[in-house]
Amino acid sequence: MKGIKKLDIVIAIIFLALTILSLSFSKGGDMVRIDGAYASYIYPLDEDRIVSIPGPLGDTVVKIENSDFAIISSPCPNHTCLYMRMGTSVCCLPNKVLVSLEKSGGGADAISY
Repeated sequence: MKGIKKLDIVIAIIFLALTILSLSFSKGGDMVRIDGAYASYIYPLDEDRIVSIPGPLGDTVVKIENSDFAIISSPCPNHTCLYMRMGTSVCCLPNKVLVSLEKSGGGADAISY
């Protein structure tokens, strides 16, 4: 378990660094991208919904509401993902689920470089 906790910290630091580098935060037309262990999904950020994403440990539940998103339930052993939020991304490493914000506009931002 200690290896997973160290990896959680490394991933969180990477997400935080990418978030700080991001310069544009407009919400109009933005999408939520969910990469699961078996498939990827894209949903509009401005449409409220609850999505169940299958993973190797079971289903991770993602809530999209009020132009925001969060993992609200996951079968992982330590549930770090329920409390973790690094700007525009959140993930459940043990269940292999990554939820991130895809900006509209298609222009280059700091993350593109």
